[in-house]
Amino acid sequence: MTPYVFQDRFEQGEFIKVIASVTLVATGDGGRTGPVRGSYRPNHNFFGPENREMTVGFIDLPEGVELLPGQSFETPISFWSWPRLAAEIHAGREWTIQEGPKVVGFGKVLEVIDSQT
Repeated sequence: MTPYVFQDRFEQGEFIKVIASVTLVATGDGGRTGPVRGSYRPNHNFFGPENREMTVGFIDLPEGVELLPGQSFETPISFWSWPRLAAEIHAGREWTIQEGPKVVGFGKVLEVIDSQT
């Protein structure tokens, strides 16, 4: 299997910024065992469970804020962009949030703030 090389997919500084609704999967349903704090950089899969084309999304929580498994929240997210992803980002678009192969949450784009692609 060929390893992924993300830096070949985009140039530094190209981001798609959105406001999204994010729901973390509850621990009892197979989600994370601990909360998310600070800077969180999971993989975001817009192309389905069998597809391994993912992007990194930057979620930065204010100091002192933590999100527990099972909770939902609205947050800004900045995605590293690449051509196929840019066509997928629009209000109402849903996707899975993963840590490696494990699905830990779901997201839905509420608003596209900035697309530099």
